[in-house]
Amino acid sequence: MVEQRIQRNGPIFFAILGAAILVAVGLALGLGIGLRNAGDDSKNNSNVHDSDKCDNSKATKSTPFYKSATGTYNYAAVVADSKKASEIGTDIMARKGGNAVDAAVAAVFATGLLNAHSSGIGGGSFIVVYDSEKNK
Repeated sequence: MVEQRIQRNGPIFFAILGAAILVAVGLALGLGIGLRNAGDDSKNNSNVHDSDKCDNSKATKSTPFYKSATGTYNYAAVVADSKKASEIGTDIMARKGGNAVDAAVAAVFATGLLNAHSSGIGGGSFIVVYDSEKNK
């Protein structure tokens, strides 16, 4: 009875063993090739300058103020992947009475429609919200 169970489960055991060996070989090859030059600092840090050799005597210039090349904004401006998504976000915030979060959500939905290949679940974003009433 035990021998029959081993014979029946034999192909499954060998399939799992074969898959484990393939994964191990693939991992070893990938790490071996990918990390082959990791110890060579001369190639990895060729653009890094020694701070002792830098000329720190010159003061940095302040950034000049530039007027917008596209116009004056009376209400708000929303930046997104496409012009249409920016217009939708601006329309929600400036003309429809929405806040910055409403505009961001509208712009993200518009971006999802216009650039579906570049947006979707699993994406990331940074959102900073300031509430003037709570001073937070």
